Amino acid sequence: MESLINDSILERHSVFLSKEYAEEPKSSDQQKVKRKFYLWASAAAAAVLILVSLVLFFIPGPVNYVVYTTGFQETKTVELPDGSSVLMNASSELKWEEGFQDDEDRIVFFSGEGFFDVSHQAGKKFIVKTPDVDVNVLGTKFNLESRSAFTNVFLKEGKVLLQANELEDIAMEPGDLVKYDQKEKTVEKLLDQSEEVSTSWTNGIFTFVDNTGWQILEKMTAIYGKEFIVEDSSGLDEVIVIHGLPYTDWDFTREALELMLQKKLMESISNKIIVGEE
Repeated sequence: MESLINDSILERHSVFLSKEYAEEPKSSDQQKVKRKFYLWASAAAAAVLILVSLVLFFIPGPVNYVVYTTGFQETKTVELPDGSSVLMNASSELKWEEGFQDDEDRIVFFSGEGFFDVSHQAGKKFIVKTPDVDVNVLGTKFNLESRSAFTNVFLKEGKVLLQANELEDIAMEPGDLVKYDQKEKTVEKLLDQSEEVSTSWTNGIFTFVDNTGWQILEKMTAIYGKEFIVEDSSGLDEVIVIHGLPYTDWDFTREALELMLQKKLMESISNKIIVGEE
């Protein structure tokens, strides 16, 4: 009996202590710590939100381009939104960002060969970017050829400024022809050049006046996609003069080249041409 009474008293005392401990008010220091934690967490969340917003603002989204290309033996005239036009030669690519007309400068990217007729817009440059040279214009007509080993610019009308990382700016006047060797990083500027030499391709014919046999074969590779395997290189270092050679018909062009180069051009497999003795 005495044991049961003691157990009952201990049980009530334990419950009373538990209630008293549970209902004990928190100290002011504990409340301050809790408030400080809430404030720190809120500030951290706000900082993260601001950081994410800044990252999303400064990291540009995907860029969409308008792209035009030409295949072998293909030419194409492209009209740009600003009224400019480009006649593209074979194996060329022209592209610009969507909405480029709304930008401060009109910028296009180009590789291959093309004749540009750029519309003038007051205070708004037109910039053609190639892998090595930038052509800056306001309104003009010029021929641009940018292949793997060189960039040539012939100015027909207006004024342009050529820029490259390794070179001083080059101002051009009508009739100027600038040749930039991408491998040697050298520039040659020729004055009062014939328009026919640089732009005859726009009429469907080749004109070569200061090109070696090697350079002519490189041109044929770009236009026709032919791979030339040279077994006899004699005479290819010499300058070959060719006027009025139509390039719409490869068979006719091949026969004419055989006469001019004094070589035999033999068709092989996979678009390969063997250059051998005549």
